[in-house]
Amino acid sequence: MHKSDLSIFLELSDIPTTSFHENRVSNYIKNKLNEFEIDFKKMNGETLKYL
Repeated sequence: MHKSDLSIFLELSDIPTTSFHENRVSNYIKNKLNEFEIDFKKMNGETLKYL
């Protein structure tokens, strides 16, 4: 893991872990997936990664 990889976890840990902020966490993860060009699709409320 590179130093920049660890910063992702630090940024995530700054988001409060209450249900009110649940959408912020999922949006953050989706944005990171897009940055790394990892395709995903949301189905039945769950985000699936395509291999």
